[in-house]
Amino acid sequence: GAEPAHHRRPACRRHPAAPHPTRPQRHASASANRPLPHLGDGVVRFGPPPRIFRRQDTDSDKILIFAWNPFSVSTGRISARFERIRLRVRPSPSRTRHNAYAMEFFNRIITHYGWEGTALAGVLLVMFGIQLYYYLFVYGRIPKYKDTRRPEILSETPPVSVVIPLFSEDYAFVEEILPLIVAQEYPDFEVVIVYVGRDTDFYDDLVRIKQSFPQITATKIELNPRFPISPKMALNVGIKSAHYEHLLFTTPDVYPTSDRWLSLMANGFRRGEIVLGYCGMERGKGFANYLIRTWRMMHSVDWISSAVCGRPYRGMRQNYGFTKRLYFGANGFSHLNMNIGEDDLFMSRIIAPGNVSVVLSPRATLREKSWGGLKWWIGTQRFFGGAIPFYPLWVKNFIQWELGSRILFWLAAIVALAVMPWEFKIAAGVLLLARFAIVLVEARRISRRLGEEKICGRYFLYDLLSPFFALLLGLLLLRKDERVWR
Repeated sequence: GAEPAHHRRPACRRHPAAPHPTRPQRHASASANRPLPHLGDGVVRFGPPPRIFRRQDTDSDKILIFAWNPFSVSTGRISARFERIRLRVRPSPSRTRHNAYAMEFFNRIITHYGWEGTALAGVLLVMFGIQLYYYLFVYGRIPKYKDTRRPEILSETPPVSVVIPLFSEDYAFVEEILPLIVAQEYPDFEVVIVYVGRDTDFYDDLVRIKQSFPQITATKIELNPRFPISPKMALNVGIKSAHYEHLLFTTPDVYPTSDRWLSLMANGFRRGEIVLGYCGMERGKGFANYLIRTWRMMHSVDWISSAVCGRPYRGMRQNYGFTKRLYFGANGFSHLNMNIGEDDLFMSRIIAPGNVSVVLSPRATLREKSWGGLKWWIGTQRFFGGAIPFYPLWVKNFIQWELGSRILFWLAAIVALAVMPWEFKIAAGVLLLARFAIVLVEARRISRRLGEEKICGRYFLYDLLSPFFALLLGLLLLRKDERVWR
């Protein structure tokens, strides 16, 4: 019989095809057997011209052109397949039109304002975007944060030991602050006071107070000028003297604002082995006190927002806590050659996103007494700022990007208002007003959550002056502070 169709050889010049016995032979044109051009993939194709098919890719706006060639010889085998002989990118008319409009728009801006004005507009918009990111998506998570979303690791609130180091004969603490701590509404707690000094009468008074308040435990460390005692050593003695596993730490110059402080902080241990709380400055008279209070709140927002976003790196030495298991598991405090670092450098060793509970409530906020004006405050910030060079790089970048973007935004806006045309000035003014409105709204929400009062009325002045204080503090930190090192 006749040879099956699929066994026939392809028509080519070297091997002409035999005529079919029953089917009449068609007269092919001269171009029918013309070889197709080489397509660059190592495959030689013969036969009649292929049939062309067009298809538009809906995902990428590309026109795909295919050819159906039933006579395709590849490596000695006969195969009939679709062959993609050309790929031509043809953007949609709407996209082409939009690209043309965009190019024309940018060309007009560059022609009208020059490269300097275009670069200034870019800096203004980028810094504005960074500011919005911080205040809306980072700081803005603080007012709506709920610690109850975290899973519980304890079924009930545990007994707590409150450790307070005392480095002087502070009768104001004994008479005013200690009664507020002892009067907290919590069923099972103790107050461990570590007195560092040589006044025997004062220590005897602490021991006699225990007769009236059995929750108090007093421990004494004899002060020797030849062997100075650091806060870490005092806290270490207090931790070993505590009877309970869960520990809270504070200082003798802060006081609770409600009788629920201890219960709220202890409740945080149900969802984490580390508890972070907030401590604000005591409200007083004068503009200096306002700057101090606002500085404390906004700089605490850095580490609070980072902890809320799942990247904690420190706490506040006036209001934080952890368990004995974490403390002894890390072999105690780190950086023993420094008089600071128990709330940041040590905490960065034991802290993790899964073991931190952040307690944000006006009733869980403590207040620190103010002992001076701006000079005292700058000196205090310089002392405790000695630990900043030892922070991880991402922490320093996180802190500095907000301040740096704010400074660049103000400088770009000032230049635009000073030298650019009127329409540029209007745009810069709109960005200034929009940023300040957003910052003011977020600062108001944060202050309510943290229990701060009378913050937003003069916040514009703090927003302008705080970069100068930050630069001054940065210059002071370049010089080594002997008080930091042992």
